[in-house]
Amino acid sequence: MKAHGGDPDVYIAILEALIAAGAKLHGRHVPVNPRVDGWLAEHGSQADPSWYWCGEEPRRKK
Repeated sequence: MKAHGGDPDVYIAILEALIAAGAKLHGRHVPVNPRVDGWLAEHGSQADPSWYWCGEEPRRKK
């Protein structure tokens, strides 16, 4: 799985601010990186390995 760059602490802080402002998480999301995926899982959104970022190849089942 390709991990996406950037600072997970910044991503999480942005997500926390969005949720505090009333945003709702979808039940699943494109995998980001282990730390952000873990945070999202704790808040009800599971990484879906069948979803992928634009420009990436779909993930193959192992």
